[in-house]
Amino acid sequence: MVEWECPTKPREASGLDPEAVHLRMDPGSRSKMVPPEDSPYEDSWAGDESVGSGGIGEVRETTHPDFSVGDIVVGRLRWADYDVLTDDDDLEEVDLDSAPIRSKLHVLGHTGRVAYVGMTEIADLQEGETVVVSSAAGSVGSIASQIARIYDCRVIGIAGADDKIDYLVNELGIDEGINYKATDDIQSELAEICPNSVDVYYDNVGGEISDAVMNEMNTHGRIVQCGRIALINAEGGDRPTGPRHEGLYIKKRLRREGFVVDDHEELYPEAESKLEEWYTNDQLHHRETIVEGLENTPDAFIGLFEGDDIGKTLVEVSKPPGERND
Repeated sequence: MVEWECPTKPREASGLDPEAVHLRMDPGSRSKMVPPEDSPYEDSWAGDESVGSGGIGEVRETTHPDFSVGDIVVGRLRWADYDVLTDDDDLEEVDLDSAPIRSKLHVLGHTGRVAYVGMTEIADLQEGETVVVSSAAGSVGSIASQIARIYDCRVIGIAGADDKIDYLVNELGIDEGINYKATDDIQSELAEICPNSVDVYYDNVGGEISDAVMNEMNTHGRIVQCGRIALINAEGGDRPTGPRHEGLYIKKRLRREGFVVDDHEELYPEAESKLEEWYTNDQLHHRETIVEGLENTPDAFIGLFEGDDIGKTLVEVSKPPGERND
């Protein structure tokens, strides 16, 4: 871990300085830590730019007309104790009297919106369909799986540990789970579980798991390309190349669509309303993996790619209001 004096942005007439409380760990951040030509995102980070992600902070200083000292805000924060934000930064005040503030970083925030838009808009999910979700015990996957369950779909989650399968089936209530590390043939196991094949595949991983699911898709099946965690660190010859599924796309009339949730801001009010409704009605559940201390942020981030997490991984930089001794 490299430590440096956190650079400051010029003080604007409407700026604020939040102290970080929680930082959200996202696998997608890894795809931004590369040269722009290698990133699937348009906003990759330059080598000399500090890394950031979604976070919750408490305002310590402000000249912003919409925020006061002591307000809790959610938005993009650098991985630092403090940040300096301006009008250009998209911030939202957190209502401390509603759901737990950490939920604004996952089930009731960005993560929930990704799952909702992917399932309802990109997949165009229909009641009674068979749905497979990879990395199903992760932050997005676990919410996507539950949304499919709410739609009365048959849901199969793929994850890499028995405790994750137990979580998916016995806590989240999905129908079946496959531990891909405990089988030599994912496709055969999936075919046995899904005799009527797969209508929707919510793909968070790419790679061999997705190859297996692709071969079990129904005619007119839809694949939502949300992530590629299995390939995210692959370089050079380790990256799959060449024709892979073109014949299947034609034979089964498959539709595969990647998406960036920020392209669908018009759906945010609908998504947030439905997510809050389901959460309040105890239809959406979540689990958090909390790592304490800013200095442990690199380990928390790397753990996403080593299967250490269930649900959303958050770094607790400082104690949130209501949990402090002062």
